[in-house]
Amino acid sequence: MVRETPRSRVGNARNNPSAPILIMGGSYAKRSATTVLMNYTAKLCEERGMAYQLLPLGALELPFYHPDLHAETCPPAEFLLEACRAARAFVWCTPAYHYSISGAFKNAIDFLELT
Repeated sequence: MVRETPRSRVGNARNNPSAPILIMGGSYAKRSATTVLMNYTAKLCEERGMAYQLLPLGALELPFYHPDLHAETCPPAEFLLEACRAARAFVWCTPAYHYSISGAFKNAIDFLELT
């Protein structure tokens, strides 16, 4: 199922300087370098008076993405999509697993298909 994104939902936050920067991370470990990087980035935003939102992907409890099962509704995915729509910019933080991004992060990106 392909869902068209209404133009009114695309790009509005990108031009709004008060919209938050979404700092999204894909590590489930509490004391990972990725988590440290996310927190440091948030600190830099705060010091500069920039709005931000921290979004650790482990806290979302996203199920594995399946296009047939999630075409209609998935509350954790809706939260992710709304955070992405509201953001003016993104900082993606992910550990490198086997020379690639984490599975949790890839799964979250798959859910962005629902936009």
